[in-house]
Amino acid sequence: MNNTFHTIIIGGGQAGLSAGYYLQQRQLKYLILEREDAVGEQWRKRFDGLTLFTPNAMNTLPGFDAPISNGNYQTKDEFADYLSQYSQQCKLPIKLSTYVIEICRLPSGDYEITTNNETYISTHIIMATGAFKDIAIPNIAHRNTGKQQTINQLSNTNLYDKHILVVGDGASGRQVAKQLSTTNNVSLAQGKQRHLVKESVAGFNTFTLLRFFGLLRLPKDWPIAKWLKQRDPFPDTQIVTTQHFKASVLN
Repeated sequence: MNNTFHTIIIGGGQAGLSAGYYLQQRQLKYLILEREDAVGEQWRKRFDGLTLFTPNAMNTLPGFDAPISNGNYQTKDEFADYLSQYSQQCKLPIKLSTYVIEICRLPSGDYEITTNNETYISTHIIMATGAFKDIAIPNIAHRNTGKQQTINQLSNTNLYDKHILVVGDGASGRQVAKQLSTTNNVSLAQGKQRHLVKESVAGFNTFTLLRFFGLLRLPKDWPIAKWLKQRDPFPDTQIVTTQHFKASVLN
């Protein structure tokens, strides 16, 4: 059957494309399902000014050249272009504008994947939809009677002399805070205190050094790996906040 596969990959981002590459190397029949109408589109929809926080050389996908960027860190659109080029260069089979409606386990043990377009049968499924695809909106936002705006709308709005609270002390949260802080009084809400590390040491990018010494590939049960995970180190993006809040204040 034409719609029967060894593996169906749900999600055509960097993880889904990389999985497809390795399945292709093993000459297995597979298909990537992507809900957007173009590869990389999920990155283009992110807020203006977003950049990756790992250096370009560390964002290389398997079997492809290192990304090209105008700066040390790719912008969202540069990375979107890279994903699109990767899918074309590797000739990965992708069904665009296709989202999964239902997955059922058949008596044979295979999976039946129903989409908005067709139904597929697959022995294996790889979920590559992303860990942070669902938006978390704090309760305080629901009590706001004003007009709700998306993060893209906020990024494109000329805000001046406003008191802004950015909830979430991750890479995106810090970039949004830094971008808005040029013309506003911005505070950054933290769930816990961040352990910041320098962007570079002796002229070398910190991530490059961590990879060179093998610290990024330590077995997770090693004591040093557990210690690093507990501290949750984060690259310093030179954000200076006037006040730190605990997430509990929004409950």
